[in-house]
Amino acid sequence: MLALVRAILCKQTALLILRPHVQPGQWAKLWAHRLLVMLPNVKLGTIFPIDASSHLSSHATLILDLEYWDQQGEPAPVPTPLSDRVRAAANGRKTIIALGFFSPDKGGDMLMKLAENPRLAEKFLIVVAGCAQPADAEKLAVASAHNVFAETRELSDAELKSMYLVADFAWCCYAPERDISSGIFGRAMQYGVPAIVREGSLLQHQATNVSEHIAVPWDDIDDTAERLEAMKVQNCSCGKTKFAPHWDGKSELRKLRAMLGLTGDRPIA
Repeated sequence: MLALVRAILCKQTALLILRPHVQPGQWAKLWAHRLLVMLPNVKLGTIFPIDASSHLSSHATLILDLEYWDQQGEPAPVPTPLSDRVRAAANGRKTIIALGFFSPDKGGDMLMKLAENPRLAEKFLIVVAGCAQPADAEKLAVASAHNVFAETRELSDAELKSMYLVADFAWCCYAPERDISSGIFGRAMQYGVPAIVREGSLLQHQATNVSEHIAVPWDDIDDTAERLEAMKVQNCSCGKTKFAPHWDGKSELRKLRAMLGLTGDRPIA
């Protein structure tokens, strides 16, 4: 609506569409996008690549989510008391980190089912670090401490980054209704930690040919357990920054500035 009003007033508008893909039955979303395409003085951007057959093809600029390149030039993570505790709890096992808000739509229930697999428990430690609703925190509280390391509180930035130092995999297998970008995935990619993503998700699309990952079927515990057991990590520099060279923050900023009509050194914000 704001873009329509600004178009009527002949004002330039730049919109970043965070979920450009339209699922079957989402007619309102489809027609809203088509209206935006027709509006004068409105420039569109997306954070996900779109197919040539998309209704937004040739009408939107791809500006990769800053979560995929925001650590460029930043200091590498350093250990914290929390990461030291995780390393000690793993005791030689591989670790799967699930960071941020812990919830069913972020694969929390699926992860707890995997934690109950006795074969996986001997090879993997599941690390949950972040906030959770009381009901989900209760699930973590009753989980086996041998299988699950849980820290249900808000982490500091240093603690959050230190988790990637002790991670062998980052859990990014989210429900179909949560088919969006992920800061956890973005930092895993930048720090060289393979992500576990849902088969057919936008995150799998992003990871293909860019970063190591394992794609698993949503809520299929047996199949996922088998894939995790068979997974071999190669050429992984876990805990070290490993940026994808063609995802360059400077080029993304240039595209964003062009969308906003900024010239020279004029700041974006």
